[in-house]
Amino acid sequence: MSIGDADKLNTFLNANDWMDRDRMFVDDYSFDAYRAAGFGRFDQVDKEAVKNVKMTAPELGGFGEWMNYFSIVGKVSPVPKVRSLSCNSVQF
Repeated sequence: MSIGDADKLNTFLNANDWMDRDRMFVDDYSFDAYRAAGFGRFDQVDKEAVKNVKMTAPELGGFGEWMNYFSIVGKVSPVPKVRSLSCNSVQF
């Protein structure tokens, strides 16, 4: 399960064709499926509970794999698409 949308999931799966598409699910940004599965959000966790968690870079195995990673990471990151802004909403 991941956060995002169908486009982001398909981009990720196209770059990782060894993964079983039938076992993947993408939740939207409401986090409803995450909550239903009993998962929490990392930004809502008690800071003391995760104080000793160490985040490390993925083991990608070489320069080519790193280039592949950097070519898609922005496309699959769980950040909602930005809608165009109207000039009428900008005030000076």
